[in-house]
Amino acid sequence: MRPTGAPPVLTAPESARGSRLPLAIAAVVAVVVLGAGGYLVLGRHRAASPPPAPEASAPAAQPAPSVAVAPPTAAAAESAQADSARRAAAAADSARVDSLRAAAPRTGELAFNVEPTTATIAIDGKPSGSGGIVDSQVTAGSRHLTISAPGFTTLDTVVTVRPNTPLDLGEITLQASARADSARTTGVLRLTTVPPTAQIFVEGQLVGTGSLADFQLSPGHWHLKISAPGYADYDTVVAVTSGARVRLGQITLKSGGP
Repeated sequence: MRPTGAPPVLTAPESARGSRLPLAIAAVVAVVVLGAGGYLVLGRHRAASPPPAPEASAPAAQPAPSVAVAPPTAAAAESAQADSARRAAAAADSARVDSLRAAAPRTGELAFNVEPTTATIAIDGKPSGSGGIVDSQVTAGSRHLTISAPGFTTLDTVVTVRPNTPLDLGEITLQASARADSARTTGVLRLTTVPPTAQIFVEGQLVGTGSLADFQLSPGHWHLKISAPGYADYDTVVAVTSGARVRLGQITLKSGGP
């Protein structure tokens, strides 16, 4: 029995129970704190650690690169267009080569021997030398050949020259005209010109360029004309007698002509 009004006296079991409660709370708090700290440390460790390297024996398969495949119809159309372009280019090249071949002049050889040696030769109307042996390269085809000499009948004919083929007409002798037949003998004419490119005409026929040496003429009066571009013409009449040598010397044309 305790006196009335006295403070209660705790017994040993009650005191022990009162002291264990704060300890239990403290233990729970410590466990929670330690658990949170361990979780944070483990998270940092995992974040800092590099990811594990793949095993060398089994590399990861890489996806194959994708390749764009054109539709078959588009590829066929492009191929057809390229083939058409190649054929068109080949046709244009062939046409160009054929055009160049057609434009290239083809020539042949024309040869003959003319009597008298004073005869004048023209091919297609262009002077081509004088008498004697003639060997000339001309354009292939039909060529207009004219051979003339004062006192002789003019030869006017057409010859056909083949490409890369010689055409030998042999010896061509002009026939004496009726006027020449009436003459017993002939005379000769000599002269030189300045400039040396001047053309000499007798009775309108070209008989030489730059000079005449013993040009044979039947007796009579002959019209002589000498002309050159840029000079005035020399125009006169020459009298020729049988067996005479008519020496006119050097004839100098005056400049200022057409």
